[in-house]
Amino acid sequence: MLDKEIRKIKYLVEDECNIKSGDIDGSTRKRKVVLARMVLCNFLMFEVGLKESTLIHHVKRDRTLFFFYKKQHNAYIKNVNIYPEYIDLYNKIKTRYYNLDDNLFDGTDKNQKLENLSLINDELESLMRKKIVLIDEIKILE
Repeated sequence: MLDKEIRKIKYLVEDECNIKSGDIDGSTRKRKVVLARMVLCNFLMFEVGLKESTLIHHVKRDRTLFFFYKKQHNAYIKNVNIYPEYIDLYNKIKTRYYNLDDNLFDGTDKNQKLENLSLINDELESLMRKKIVLIDEIKILE
């Protein structure tokens, strides 16, 4: 159950930051990924209530990093002007998580997940058709 919640929150952070799945667990130090990793860890500690010793197994980072993230989080909360991007992302994740109506993680039935995948594929096909029409319209206007 805990793994599922962590996957859900990780998905929300990756989606909001527009980074590839798994980048948070990687070793990259790109600003966008580091911000996502910090928000994920702090969200798991402050909102979900996980301890540093538990996070070690799920985020695959040294526990001292979590202490640093906590300290930074408290500083950013006290003075939102220090790192407004962090505060903005943290609040977006908090809002999305508590208002989650996404059926991506609902149920444990494989057939239900396959049905959800089919619906997503249908939406993608519709979007691709719209994209082609827009490209054609742009060509006509040139």
